[in-house]
Amino acid sequence: MLEVDNASLLLDKYPAIGFELAYSSFNPFEVFQDKQGFFNAKRHLKDGLIQFLHDPDHIQKEIESWRAQIDLEQVEILYIYGVGLGYYYLYLQEWIKEKKERAVIFIEDDLGAIDALLKMAHTQELLNDPQVHLSFVSDPKLWNAVLNELTQTYPGEKLEVSALKAYMGSKKRKINKMRLQLMRNAAAFSALISDVLYSHKLFANLLPNFKRWPDAFYINEMKKKFKGIPAIICGAGPSLKKSIELLKTCEQRALIFAGGSSLTALSAQGVVPHFGMALDPNYTEYLRLKPALAFEVPFLYGNRLYPEVFSTLNGPLGYIRSDTGGPCETWMEEQLKITGEPIGADLSHEALSVTTLALSLAYALGCDPIILVGVDLAYTGMHSYAGGVLVNSQIDLKTLKQNTKATERLLRKKDRHGNLVYTLVKWVMESEAISSFAKKSKESRFFNATEGGIGFRDIPYVPLKTLLHKYGSHSYDLRGLIHTHIQSAKFLQITHHQIDETLAQLHKSLLHCKDLSQEMLNEILRLETLHSPHIPSGKMVIIEEDFQSELAYDSLLGALSPLLDRLLNRAFPPTFEENPHLYIQRLKAKWVQINSTLLSQLSVF
Repeated sequence: MLEVDNASLLLDKYPAIGFELAYSSFNPFEVFQDKQGFFNAKRHLKDGLIQFLHDPDHIQKEIESWRAQIDLEQVEILYIYGVGLGYYYLYLQEWIKEKKERAVIFIEDDLGAIDALLKMAHTQELLNDPQVHLSFVSDPKLWNAVLNELTQTYPGEKLEVSALKAYMGSKKRKINKMRLQLMRNAAAFSALISDVLYSHKLFANLLPNFKRWPDAFYINEMKKKFKGIPAIICGAGPSLKKSIELLKTCEQRALIFAGGSSLTALSAQGVVPHFGMALDPNYTEYLRLKPALAFEVPFLYGNRLYPEVFSTLNGPLGYIRSDTGGPCETWMEEQLKITGEPIGADLSHEALSVTTLALSLAYALGCDPIILVGVDLAYTGMHSYAGGVLVNSQIDLKTLKQNTKATERLLRKKDRHGNLVYTLVKWVMESEAISSFAKKSKESRFFNATEGGIGFRDIPYVPLKTLLHKYGSHSYDLRGLIHTHIQSAKFLQITHHQIDETLAQLHKSLLHCKDLSQEMLNEILRLETLHSPHIPSGKMVIIEEDFQSELAYDSLLGALSPLLDRLLNRAFPPTFEENPHLYIQRLKAKWVQINSTLLSQLSVF
């Protein structure tokens, strides 16, 4: 009878899984009670072996050992491959209840295991827990799609991935692949979330940087202007020092692009790149670039860049239209008629660094070949940067291992020489993004001349000396050529007055949005006092329509509302709409955040 009730509950909460269980064929498990009084499940396989869902000798030790191996103190989302008989859930209940933001997601690809789970008395508790979710992979080809959907449904960077002990042996490779994929998905999606959720902080960078346009040149106008000229994309990896002497010979042989910290690293060794680049919106970018000595180098920037960085430079400023400043930047570009295809539009969603943008830019300029130098994407020699960036770049392995953010999670991979080296999830993502870009960009040849690091799939390693001998025999007046193109790419049509007028419109609309959001909060507070409120009220509908018609909504707030809805799903059960007062609490939380964001954005003006 219990099994029937659980099956009905499963069908109600997870209809797709319930349907699969009812109409698909599978090899069932037999649930039995062991000598210690625990229930276990077993089934016979085609090769004559017996498969158990839990340790056939001591289930209690299995569960305790599993729990002891994972540190969940900083974790918010726990993925577990294999639901077993639900014992792991029982050991997690106290942890789950400590914070309503926490979630446990069981991923299963065996209908037999889910069928066995339904026979357990505590399964009803598991299925009814709003912080616990069950996902079924019905086809091996759907793994990527399922993992993508999960990381978007349950967004967050503080996650951990584990597995049922019974799966850890036979499915270890699949578990490692799943773990990396979930980390990469979470990192990419969290980067988008961060820009939206903290849009007021990004806006604090955008506003002063918009006003630099009249004095800048537009690098996008230089498309194909350097056709056939070699480009060297420099990273700030530890192995960069091995290429310094050769880079000093490239003044008239190849365009040198230095993104972020590599500008500091190169200039400290007497190498002056042809273009500097930076995009990082944080104060740390200022600290990394402050020691740079290449003051007069043409400097390419995106509006998201931390504004204080400009105080460290004195060269020509070049704006990169790259769609990295969000909808507000796009709206401003439209208003001021800044057109042309964005640089980086052909990069994958995992391209999160200035190095990948430099690669796309070099390709757009027509450079060939494009050579990567100092792009280790690993802690080569246990160092984080090339010399000159930090006083001490030696890494603290213990501290790195404690980081729970998906992008900063420590991994071990084989380097170009086959030796194990420490890297990060974000660097694995960057390597894949660069590899994918090179594979589809047929008009240029790509080479990796980085002496260390994890390398790139399908991009061959060739020593820099060999590449310069083969492709760097021509001499160009590169700085003269750059100067000429800069003069013809100035933003002559944009004036400070135009920018001020456009921003004044945005400011006026933001003020109106603030008034509307306060009206909405007042209405929510009124409904909160009613015994049986009707949600949404007519006034709420009108306010929402007015709010969404404001230009500030499209340019600054449009992505915030759906994102908050997604995030609030973690704190409120899926059936919140059935409870008017719970619905009001959710709406209140949402509009408090919107109102707070508006006040922060207005404070920037």
